[in-house]
Amino acid sequence: MLISFSGLDGAGKTTQIKMLLNSFNEMGYLTGSVYELYPDIRYHSIQDLKNLQIFLEKYDVIHLRFRLNSDENNKIMNTLEYSDFSTPYIAQTVALQGYFDHIRLYRYVVFPLLEKGKTIISDRHYYDEVAFKCAYGCSYSYMMNMYTDCYKPDIAFYIFVSPETVFCRNINRPDGKTTLYQDITHIIKLNDIFKQLLIDTELIKINGNHSCNDIHKNILCTLTDTLDINFPN
Repeated sequence: MLISFSGLDGAGKTTQIKMLLNSFNEMGYLTGSVYELYPDIRYHSIQDLKNLQIFLEKYDVIHLRFRLNSDENNKIMNTLEYSDFSTPYIAQTVALQGYFDHIRLYRYVVFPLLEKGKTIISDRHYYDEVAFKCAYGCSYSYMMNMYTDCYKPDIAFYIFVSPETVFCRNINRPDGKTTLYQDITHIIKLNDIFKQLLIDTELIKINGNHSCNDIHKNILCTLTDTLDINFPN
């Protein structure tokens, strides 16, 4: 089973993933995370991915990312994140490398774990790749076509908070130093792309303006109704 969380930086994805892992843990499942082995979410070789799969297979419920960053992607992504949005060809290059990294992670880690009956909670999915790369200059159709055959989550959450809230929350975050979060007009554009994705995809909108506990309860109710997972009260 694959559960994904999407949204802008500062929306609360990490918090909700941790709370969901705790809920599974309270049910007796052994939970683990990619960050235990690769805290920088980087990989340098296929062997790194194979090692990750071996490391994670001892867990029942696993916190993963939609992709890990290869050395190649890390270099060009850094260039893109601090660009002035005037070079869409860089965004297209990063998008292609990100797609390649995603394919590798799914081939060597995600699919083997799913075949073993594991539950994977993914921080981001292809929806985020589409939204962020479009914000940097890729066309919407270009990105959607790239992920046409992407493996879809059993349930995909989108945690929504307003562009103004995201702008304020990112002032003191490391991600907030990138050019995307320095100008609220870029955040509004990113938010608009997610609005379109809510129409075109399976994303389920979760109001991120409530308390963490209320958001968590909403997520648990949705999982119970949709996937028939019976969480304790």
